[in-house]
Amino acid sequence: MVGESACEWGITQNQHNLGVAFVVNLAYNTALERIGGMPYDGPNQDEEREMINRGPVDVVVVAGTKPRLEGKVLQELEKATAAGTIRVLDVLVLMKDAAGDAFQLDFMQLPDAQRSNLKFIQDGTHGLFDVEDTHALLEGMAPGSAVVALAIEHVWAIGLVNAIYDAGAETAINIRVPAPVVDEAFATLSAKN
Repeated sequence: MVGESACEWGITQNQHNLGVAFVVNLAYNTALERIGGMPYDGPNQDEEREMINRGPVDVVVVAGTKPRLEGKVLQELEKATAAGTIRVLDVLVLMKDAAGDAFQLDFMQLPDAQRSNLKFIQDGTHGLFDVEDTHALLEGMAPGSAVVALAIEHVWAIGLVNAIYDAGAETAINIRVPAPVVDEAFATLSAKN
């Protein structure tokens, strides 16, 4: 069953299932392409590798028609950033009024007092979201809605990936399973036990 929050944004069970299937198939096909569609025999041991300095990046797009901007999301992002778990590389905030006119908020142009609340957002990577990203998001927005796109780097993964490389291996498949699907899986597991 689709989570309550997904239903609030108009995501049906079918769309949710298709989205999960798409993510799994995309990851599987990407992995097959990476390994040439053949049984994987591991990385080339003669190939010298450089350790990575950046973690993988997720682009998270949050949308709503009546979002409550109470600061809780910012607090969680700041907490995860302070813990060294993630880095927020870029943020794109778009709004459409009831007439369908679009507005973009550039946090870099906020007054210092407001900007100080967003100090966890990296200055040097602002601009990763470009005009094409903005147009793509605006195209799907309904009048009276808001969208926030976040580029979130998984800093925690840097050491793990480097350790895997150092061990002579590499990641063959990496699949992101959406939280509502994980909750469902655990609920099903609990019901069986």
